[in-house]
Amino acid sequence: MIHDVSIPAALIAGLVSFLSPCVLPLVPPYLIYLTGATIEHVANDEAVSSSKRAVMISAAMFVLGFSTVFVALGASASLIGALIHAWSASSSSSWACTFSG
Repeated sequence: MIHDVSIPAALIAGLVSFLSPCVLPLVPPYLIYLTGATIEHVANDEAVSSSKRAVMISAAMFVLGFSTVFVALGASASLIGALIHAWSASSSSSWACTFSG
């Protein structure tokens, strides 16, 4: 595994992953969510600072929600993998060794 990654390579990899079919469809809902929060504040003639604060809070909550879901999915996949590995290590049957490695 490569451990020495240059900054330009990391930036290019980030751009490629952002443009991937898994991430790019998430951008419009994210932008709609953020602009929906600012339209309400602009319509009420609120101050710019409170509008910016609302956008930052909305963005933080959006990222926190997505992070929570994906961390939970990753943790449960890791747990399932660890359980399968522990079961296959304690099992003496040959098919368990064949399928689980």
